Amino acid sequence: MLTVVDDFQCPACHQYETVYGPVFESLAKKGEIRLEYRTRYFLDINLKNDSSVRAARAAAIADTFGKYQEYHDTVFSNQPSQEGVGYTDDQLRNSFPQAAGITGDDLAKFQSSYDKGEMNAFVDAVDKNASADGYNSTPTFLSNDKQIKFTNSAPTEDYVMQIVKAA
Repeated sequence: MLTVVDDFQCPACHQYETVYGPVFESLAKKGEIRLEYRTRYFLDINLKNDSSVRAARAAAIADTFGKYQEYHDTVFSNQPSQEGVGYTDDQLRNSFPQAAGITGDDLAKFQSSYDKGEMNAFVDAVDKNASADGYNSTPTFLSNDKQIKFTNSAPTEDYVMQIVKAA
């Protein structure tokens, strides 16, 4: 089990996602790891906006359509270059889900769920539990609930597996 604790507005998370994300996803698709995300949104307080929590809630909705990873990747690939700019509702409820492959009737259902806040309680609980567990900086990586660090700037699947298994 590889757990990634991240925040959609975190520049360091974006950097790690760019370098490590494809490796993690490849290993997960091969069944070599189980990949789990625990999305935090504490940067909203620091940045005086609500983009992280809205993005986390939208990603959780995308998961109900089997498109969490695609939505997650879309949000990070569209992270504004200036920290604190955040994401618009149009991005989170229209363009990002479409880019993640949520279209047609599913897009309408996604938008309705987003507008109704149907995943708010779930996302709030994930954030609260991650905070209670002491995961108060992002990104944080865990292998079977033990904190690990990745330092290779050009990681391979073998490198990631070595770190994950050593925990």
